[in-house]
Amino acid sequence: MGADFRAISIGLAIAIIWSIYLILIKLSVMFRSDIKSQIFFLGLGAFFVFLIYAAFNRPMFVVDGPVMVSLLAGMFWAIGLLILFSSLHSGLEIARLSPLIGLSILFVSVMGVFMLNEAPIDWYQVLIGASLITLGIYILI
Repeated sequence: MGADFRAISIGLAIAIIWSIYLILIKLSVMFRSDIKSQIFFLGLGAFFVFLIYAAFNRPMFVVDGPVMVSLLAGMFWAIGLLILFSSLHSGLEIARLSPLIGLSILFVSVMGVFMLNEAPIDWYQVLIGASLITLGIYILI
């Protein structure tokens, strides 16, 4: 089984972008103590990206099952952000919190295999790899 360079490059791009995003959140907490305005402007930034995306991708706004699932996903994203902002405001270090956030690798891998039936031919390799990453996260903490 060869490496999927497209998946690797996309995954690395997302990892880099989300790493920058986490550092920017930490910087905003360090420089500003008003969590409400931070969350408002983060949402405004997300909405701005949505408007740019919507301007170049038509048609849209078809309300159906997948859209409702996307709405639910957005709600979980927002809940995670609220917990993240609150944790950083309470003094948690992003360097300690980020590896724990990385446990999503294990959770998503297990859910993808068992709940979404996305088991690759060698599904045990995915679970072993995710488990090793989780062990590395545990060692970092």
